[in-house]
Amino acid sequence: MISTGKRILILALLFLAVITAGLLAGRVRQTATGAEGTVEAASLPVLYAERGGVKLGPLYGYAHTMDESCYEGVLFPVTGDLSTQFYLADGAGMPESLSYEVRSLTDGRLIQRGTVSEFTGTRRLAGFSVRLQDLLADETVYGMRMEVRIGGRTAYYYAQVKKVDEAKLNEMLAYAVSMHNGLYDRETALPFAAKLEPEDNTDRNTLAYVNIHSGFPQVAWGTSGAVQTSDTFVTIRSFGGNFGHFTFRCLVEAPTGENTSASFRVEEYISLQMFDDVTYLLRYERHTEQIWRLSADNILPSGILLGVQEEDRVEAVTGAGGDVTAFTVAGELYSYTASSQQLTRIFSFQSAGAHALRTLCPDYRIRVMDVDSRGNVDFLISGYFGGGGVREGENGLFFFRYLAEEHRLEERLVLTGRGGARQVSLEADRVLYENGEELLYFLYGGRVCAYDFSSGEVSVLLTEDETASLVVSEDGTTLAWLSGSSADTVRVLNMKTGESASIRAEEGCFLRPLGYIREDLILGSGERNGLMIETGDGVIHPYTRLRILSPSQEELLSYSYPDILIASIRIDSDKVIIRRFTTDGGLGIRALSDDMMLRSESTDTSAESRFSYYQHTDLLRMLLLPLSKMPSFLRIDVRSAESVRYGNILQLPSYGQSERQNRWYAYGCGELRGIFRTPGEAIAAAAADYAYVTDSSGSVFWAWKEKKEEALLGELPNLQDREGLETTGASLRNLTWFIDRGIPVRWVSPELGSVWIVGYEWQAAVLMNENTRQVYRLSETETEQRLASPYNYTWIYP
Repeated sequence: MISTGKRILILALLFLAVITAGLLAGRVRQTATGAEGTVEAASLPVLYAERGGVKLGPLYGYAHTMDESCYEGVLFPVTGDLSTQFYLADGAGMPESLSYEVRSLTDGRLIQRGTVSEFTGTRRLAGFSVRLQDLLADETVYGMRMEVRIGGRTAYYYAQVKKVDEAKLNEMLAYAVSMHNGLYDRETALPFAAKLEPEDNTDRNTLAYVNIHSGFPQVAWGTSGAVQTSDTFVTIRSFGGNFGHFTFRCLVEAPTGENTSASFRVEEYISLQMFDDVTYLLRYERHTEQIWRLSADNILPSGILLGVQEEDRVEAVTGAGGDVTAFTVAGELYSYTASSQQLTRIFSFQSAGAHALRTLCPDYRIRVMDVDSRGNVDFLISGYFGGGGVREGENGLFFFRYLAEEHRLEERLVLTGRGGARQVSLEADRVLYENGEELLYFLYGGRVCAYDFSSGEVSVLLTEDETASLVVSEDGTTLAWLSGSSADTVRVLNMKTGESASIRAEEGCFLRPLGYIREDLILGSGERNGLMIETGDGVIHPYTRLRILSPSQEELLSYSYPDILIASIRIDSDKVIIRRFTTDGGLGIRALSDDMMLRSESTDTSAESRFSYYQHTDLLRMLLLPLSKMPSFLRIDVRSAESVRYGNILQLPSYGQSERQNRWYAYGCGELRGIFRTPGEAIAAAAADYAYVTDSSGSVFWAWKEKKEEALLGELPNLQDREGLETTGASLRNLTWFIDRGIPVRWVSPELGSVWIVGYEWQAAVLMNENTRQVYRLSETETEQRLASPYNYTWIYP
């Protein structure tokens, strides 16, 4: 979840006595209204389902078939007669044909295939029904793909389907909907106040971002007068067991003056755990973003008023000389040229009259890469291309340049893949850097690549295995990763200068890159054959030394003390927090209080925020982009970039190594702790208390629970031809959750060979030799130590 300590922006009631709306009227000179997007309007329809009056989904259409990672994120429940009502909104006309198929997500087997020939409604909103056969196993997630032929084009839609308990779904969905609707009225919202967990360090002056730790007035929209102005669309992220994860999207309007109001895009996350007698709110989070429109009220002598925006969702870059500033706001890109008093709308998918669904679900991000002295702007769109034209329905990285003199967009590089939009954007957020006119570095498909603008060639710098250890400096210019399989060499690459270096571990030690504190690299090292410790979250090889290196690899600090073992570090702003244990001179291992290292402020190089705020009353605040040269008398020309000159698509290998690659989601205390490639990594990362792990479908795979005093299995089940799930990294205490459910654990160990963990007794694991079927016991301590040692692997066969 997003840190509650960050600075956030809120809805404002702004009234400046010295600058009235009447005074400003007519002083913004517009050469173009900016009402239309800079690319053609989208024509592929948006698909959603409806259940009991609740609109579920929605889904964007892809221009070609995608891999199974695109099934993630949207779940359509199947209940009762197995029939679901769907709608296609804002398309190019009535569908010409529609087919669908349902497949197993484990082995790709085809479960059902069918077509739809009857449609109701209009060309703007066509309805149809899909009734599945009774071939779905209960509580098992399947992948559904729909193929729609419309307007001479084909669109592909991907979602998960799951046969669920209808009564439980109705109850949980009704609770989530009632909470969403009830928060707009203070009296109706009062029963939900007890579900919140307010914290003193939460910003109390915000409506733009609130979460479960905010105060009740914030969660209940304060005194903003916000009212919902669109239908609510609910995405079921996952549903299974007692857990449900939902996303709500809608449009809201609120007054910003006596006769003025503004529209806002709202995205709300609600996670619930429900039992017969009580409902737990595991997560509540809401983002409110003003849909920005240029008007006289938004151009002030001190800068451009951007309205209700979260600061970390807005970006501003000023070019050399300070004349041109490019900024992103509410999914659009603008540039302001002070010398010519001109505001240009460089890029936008939004178009007049578009269905609200396209406004509600922006599945992309715009990043400003560079602004030169001539006003040219390089920028990148990562994710789903939601406009029309030749790129509509593509998913990937779209690198553009705005040519100021020609007033035109030029497409410089396009990388398209078969994976989901969310993963593409997350990777671009992690590694994306343009080195002048020479190279573009980016993370795509699990690999770090460099694109040479002069030759048009792409080089793969880091493989997927190396990317697993990747850390990135705060300014995004330097990478460090573990090179090779020996775990003793860390590579460092400065993308700004092109310089690289290798750092080797001392003899008999391993080395790990742990992170950056600004531009300084933190390394951890420990003994390869040293003591192992139980941290409460599993058995690990601890670090015995931390080092902090400057960008030139000069050692700035070394942290190492006799009898002190380091379990982990956490970097929080300018602090490095060290989790420690002590061996007490060999007398035993016990936990110590955390230690902390602070970065000296004397060499502070952090960039100050480019934004400031207007605040009028409590809970009312708006974001301002200050500019040193605003036009006299607030006169400003406004225009939109004209046509797009398209380039060629650069094809990379398929996204990821496998077309059916599951992901595992680790949760603890109501927070997402990480997304992992194997179940074992996710289990190990989950918190010790109130934790659980789900697969990509949201089905609970593992949950926190104290083990029973004893659990023994009988004969091993028939596991022939069954595919196991790797749980390497999980401790014995974690694995007993499966044994309690009659699921044995296969363990391959250099010392023990291939054995099965078939049970446990007081401080001992019960093992069975795979070949001889001999049963014996191994102490809990020794089992934990061996499970955490290199070359020990475990699997379960559910």
